[in-house]
Amino acid sequence: MRNWKVATRKAEASDAYMTCKHTSFGLKEDFFPETEKRCWCEWEPIHDIHLCAYEGGDCLSKGNVYFMLDDGKKDFYTQSNGDWTTNSVNNTASIKCDSSSFEGIDPQPGQKKACFADDNKKLYTEDQRQMIKAWWRSQLESN
Repeated sequence: MRNWKVATRKAEASDAYMTCKHTSFGLKEDFFPETEKRCWCEWEPIHDIHLCAYEGGDCLSKGNVYFMLDDGKKDFYTQSNGDWTTNSVNNTASIKCDSSSFEGIDPQPGQKKACFADDNKKLYTEDQRQMIKAWWRSQLESN
């Protein structure tokens, strides 16, 4: 298994171009001078979605909550590739992480699930979330 050495730096507004050298990352020394380096840029996510509860627990949030498969990785982005549903937290700032809090929807029957919170409500608009909920309601009606 490879063990990657990583250095990160948040770009400044004045950064039009950045070289791929250890000094660009504030390092005084190149610890592996004989090793080829690779640099890449990533956009900083505008939302911070985090695991807030496992199925049966209480999710503390002020925003939108997503109920989906618990694959043990605690990562919203890998787990959201499967079926999931959503709800917003009311004024209590807490929602039970089970299907009863999501209109009876079980997006992964027979599987362990978890809840993820988007406290800032940035991932999906309210219209998008309502479309997702409407789709799940139609699935319940057809069964």
